Amino acid sequence: MILLSQLHELYYLWRRNNWMLDPRSYFSGFRTVEIRGPVFLLGNQGDGLTLLSRILRRNRSVVSVTGNSSYWSGADEMANVYEPILGRDLSGIRIKAPRHEKLTPPRSWSYACDDLIGAYRRTESDADEVSARRLRHAVGMAIRRHGKGIESPRFVDKSQVFTVKMSFIDRLLEGCNPYFILVTRNPYASIYRAATGSAGDMRRYAEYMSLDERMRVCMEHWLNSARSVEEDRHKVKNFMSVRFEDLLESPRRVVMEICGFTGLEYSDDMIPQPHHRLPFGVKYRERWYPLRVDVNERYLRAIPDEYVEAVYRHCGRYAEMQGYGRPERKGAEGGKTGEERS
Repeated sequence: MILLSQLHELYYLWRRNNWMLDPRSYFSGFRTVEIRGPVFLLGNQGDGLTLLSRILRRNRSVVSVTGNSSYWSGADEMANVYEPILGRDLSGIRIKAPRHEKLTPPRSWSYACDDLIGAYRRTESDADEVSARRLRHAVGMAIRRHGKGIESPRFVDKSQVFTVKMSFIDRLLEGCNPYFILVTRNPYASIYRAATGSAGDMRRYAEYMSLDERMRVCMEHWLNSARSVEEDRHKVKNFMSVRFEDLLESPRRVVMEICGFTGLEYSDDMIPQPHHRLPFGVKYRERWYPLRVDVNERYLRAIPDEYVEAVYRHCGRYAEMQGYGRPERKGAEGGKTGEERS
């Protein structure tokens, strides 16, 4: 089993990085490839984007940075996979990350905190020809590499950092009719989940930051991301929002709505089913079937009262705009101090 797991990992990495071996990847020829209606999934790490991305990538018209419907579970974040050719304005999560004394890269729940949001936030007014060439080249490369034999390939991506760059991406792809889908998750569960170690950067920061500090960073990150979307959503033509909880409870209905919104052809086979086999070379095997509608419960039970109040004070307004009220405190496991919990 260990050997099989290692083979999965090696193949995953090969599919993720083999574009680097093609000399054409470093020139601008792919920017002439037709880009029609690319779909960008926005939101925070751990909030259901992987599940929705895999659902959409089972569609035979869809391509991503690592494959098409024959390999629908590989890496799907252009800002990470193509970071070497995108530049800081379109990525900056790992190798081109802005520097910070404590919040070291790679970043997942910290790039939008108060200390860093200025380095990552981009709007339509920041759009320039260089960034447009880089983005169109990257999307075009994915389409050319993985869209062979597909009549009208549609690019789908879930680079979370684009959440604070929506109007920027929209302007760079002017004429391509991009679609943006925000995936939300209950922030009382999501923020606490990330701060306590589910987010990779928070897991590292726990070596020198208390849980109170990590909660603060995660709340800032969540709020600045939500604000960015709210500021940008009225500037783009095609925007919709989907709650992760609704996707889990009513996947067929939600996916049909998304397909209607984006113009993708719906198929029941896009929905996770017990007979589906994940392709070889996959990470996060649990993020497919069965769907677990209770994913928030453990965090809502565990989050202490003081953190519920902190999230409500800091993020409550935008949480309610997304449909999330302050949780009831039945059976909460609160009472410990921040230092004891860290």
